[in-house]
Amino acid sequence: MQSPAEMVVPRSLMVELIDLLGDFPPEQNRRQAEVLGIRLADLEHRARSQGALVETVAAIQGARVLLDLAEMPPLPPVSGT
Repeated sequence: MQSPAEMVVPRSLMVELIDLLGDFPPEQNRRQAEVLGIRLADLEHRARSQGALVETVAAIQGARVLLDLAEMPPLPPVSGT
């Protein structure tokens, strides 16, 4: 007989990714971004080790790219043409 803990369905990787995106730093907060980056890297590693769909891994990688872009300093305004 299974214990109640064994009957819990593991969270889907995509559900976890969506939850992580909800924690996306609203402002440039380096510490929050680092923590989120570590969590996304861990999620990607687990997805690969579990043989997740290519689309799932790509979605996680895309979130990592967006995080990197969000941490870039703003570009200077373009002068008039």
